[in-house]
Order: sequence, then C-alpha cells, then structure tokens
Amino acid sequence: NYKNKITKIRKYLNKNKSDYLFITAPENIAWLLNIRGHDHPNSPIPNCQLIMNDKSFYLISSKDKVSKLINEKKIKSDQVIEPKNFNKFISNLKGKKIIVDKKSLFYILGTELDFSDGLNGKGFQFKNPNATRTCGCGESFSV
Repeated sequence: NYKNKITKIRKYLNKNKSDYLFITAPENIAWLLNIRGHDHPNSPIPNCQLIMNDKSFYLISSKDKVSKLINEKKIKSDQVIEPKNFNKFISNLKGKKIIVDKKSLFYILGTELDFSDGLNGKGFQFKNPNATRTCGCGESFSV
C-alpha cells in the first residue's frame, strides 16, 4: 500500500536529518503512489515530479492531469503544484536539505529547472551543463 511506502520515506528523511525528498524519475513516482498504466491510461506520471517532507507530499503536475488520483483520494487537490507555480514553491525551500533520488542525481547535477510558459507551450525546461545533446523544447537531454 502506498501509505506504508510514504511512511518509510518519512522515517528515512528524519533519520538522515533531511527536509525534503525530490523524486524526478517517473517510475519511482509511479511505484510510490502505486500507479500502473492500466490504473490511469492518460498517466500524468511521465511529465511530473514529486517532492515530499515528513508531513506531506506534493505532485508537480497540472491538476486536470491528476483528477483521477484526486478522485481516488491518493492525493488531495492542495497537494498538486501547477508547474507554473513550481518556482514560487521551490523558492520557499531555500536553505532546506533536499535529497534527490539516486537514479536522477547523476543526470541533474548542476542542472537548473525552470518553468516556461512561452510560444513552445508550457512545461519544465532543464538547463543542464552536463548535456551533450538537447531537444528544442528543453524537456530532454543526453549526457
């Protein structure tokens, strides 16, 4: 059950004297929340991130994409951070100790995460100094 997983992660945060865990790998978010492809055919998971502390967790995604999760009571509406509000949310964490999942850490060291609402559409853009190639939209890169 996903609540047991969240409890274990909260204990891990306390043990490591960390304030937040930032999960960027979609498969880790799906595992944590027990979301499978057949559970949510239009899965928001590939295009979201999750950040949690010892009290709550927040899914960074559009609310319209996670309405089924809200209806199933896996997540509350106020636990969804619209991507356009991510910078404001994360700026409130200045000075906090944040753990990033190991699978993602190697790829994002030194990376700046930004939200863009430009002509190419809304979404996160990664500015990664380790990238050897990037796509035009700023959402993917190779190292």
